[in-house]
Amino acid sequence: MVHESATSVTTTMAVRPILLIEDEPLVREATTAMLESFGYVVRACGHGREALDLLRSAACSPCLIILDFMMPDMDGATFIRERACEPAIASIPLIMFSARWDARETARRLGVPLVPKGPRVERLLRAVADYCAA
Repeated sequence: MVHESATSVTTTMAVRPILLIEDEPLVREATTAMLESFGYVVRACGHGREALDLLRSAACSPCLIILDFMMPDMDGATFIRERACEPAIASIPLIMFSARWDARETARRLGVPLVPKGPRVERLLRAVADYCAA
């Protein structure tokens, strides 16, 4: 559920889509629906390999990548390492989106900002607005 205070965070529509990489279908669908309700366009993938394939195809040039850390096939750390080797996609801003208790340390080690998963969506909306303002 979106908190009423979140509506004041952003009303800016993304010119380019946001790429959400999340393996859990319910979280992926809820996060997509929430972001879309604030006017953002969202492309969603179920794991890192699928997302890299999409980015490499140039079918998606997102303003931001929101990355879950624990996923099948290719986890977040592997995605970050592989992305860094490809100049065409390495510069796309990325935030880690995780509910893991050790996510803060992992994000710091990987050099990416962390937005914790949870019922408070304001931090995610602020981060998206920072990267995807039109």
